[in-house]
Amino acid sequence: MGLGGVSHRRLSRGFLSVGVGLVVVAVSLPVSPVRASSNSLSLTSSSASVAPGAQITLTAGMPVVGVGTLSQEIVQTIDPTKMKLTSASDITHPSGWSLLYCSGAATDCSIAANFSASTPANTAAWAAVKAVKATGTIDSQGENSGRQVAQSTVSGGSVSQTPLTLPASALGLDGFKVFFDPGRTRVFNVYHHSASGNNNFDCYVVLTGARCAGFPYQIGATTGEASLGVIVGTTAWIGGNAGLYCVELSAVLANSANTVGGGSPTKCFSSGSSALLSLKSSSRFDWFTGASVLGQSAETKLYALDTTSASAMVYCVDTATRAACATPTINPNLVGAGSQPADGSNIYQWGDRLFVSVANMNTTPYQERVTCVLVSTGAKCAGFSTDDSYTSATLKFGKFFPIPAANGSVRAVCYYRVDTTHNCWESDGTLRLASYYNLP
Repeated sequence: MGLGGVSHRRLSRGFLSVGVGLVVVAVSLPVSPVRASSNSLSLTSSSASVAPGAQITLTAGMPVVGVGTLSQEIVQTIDPTKMKLTSASDITHPSGWSLLYCSGAATDCSIAANFSASTPANTAAWAAVKAVKATGTIDSQGENSGRQVAQSTVSGGSVSQTPLTLPASALGLDGFKVFFDPGRTRVFNVYHHSASGNNNFDCYVVLTGARCAGFPYQIGATTGEASLGVIVGTTAWIGGNAGLYCVELSAVLANSANTVGGGSPTKCFSSGSSALLSLKSSSRFDWFTGASVLGQSAETKLYALDTTSASAMVYCVDTATRAACATPTINPNLVGAGSQPADGSNIYQWGDRLFVSVANMNTTPYQERVTCVLVSTGAKCAGFSTDDSYTSATLKFGKFFPIPAANGSVRAVCYYRVDTTHNCWESDGTLRLASYYNLP
């Protein structure tokens, strides 16, 4: 950023855990690190020697202060014959702090009254700046291992985050599981055990509880036990007979005022006449995994479980193409359950792993088989040289759930059943009991 033989200087802010700092980026003739006296600014430079036209970073940091709300200021003095500012974009300072400027060759910038809050109006005014001061307050909580501890409070008006009503049977239908759009402005549900002729897809505005314009909506699916749905981008994916059902919601989500006629859902296929992405006829896809019920913007792959055939099969759907994946099926090597009144099976994706359970109500006692296969190869996951097996005289079918790690990632996946000790598997296949994670 050189201008002839004169160098330019940029001020920026280093608001680090060690304290509050004002960072100065400059182009300079050779300089040495500036050291502060006790209980004053600490100043360091990124280099002891800098050629004209290059840049150097000078960091100014306040000492750690004791507990209390304290006023602070940081001042950087500039030699305009060697370093120049060009605009406000050269300066970054702690959020909420004020900037003051001292200018003029004969001005004594050690006098507080010679600083002005007026921003330099032009290039010449910026070039005349001799010192920049940042002033503000810090709510100090003292120090921790030599580092400044501070806090800030932000408040705002309260808003309702929960719909006023979500009728479970307002349409004469049975139950629901809810899911959200990525912006969490709408909450959706699909009524389960519902015939294809019913308006079984519903939507409510989160902040008001009002039903979304254009709903309830008939997607053409016969829904089963789970009636799962997810929103990926602006598209709803819903489980049902013969495959997954795709409904475009961009007009609904864009209708922020929820005006009647302002935006309605549309079916994804056959010019809006069909929502079905067919996977296998005469089968039922109650359970699928691969996206969050909290909504997500990124396209993904969904894995839908068919247990109605002689052999269970997982079908893959690419939400980006709205079609079957390049590898359309993954074989979990589990016996299917055939037709049954309700399907208590389950499926859960964790990275490259697919955890699959097949629940069979056509046997006495009821049976469950649990396994894990790799999406990439179809091979069994580590720790699954043999499948888990369970039996029960009543409906106690299990479900997979993740154990979160401290950083928000998944630490392990457990299979929870009402009447047994719950098994969990870590990423390397290590088998642990749920009690290891402080679960009952």
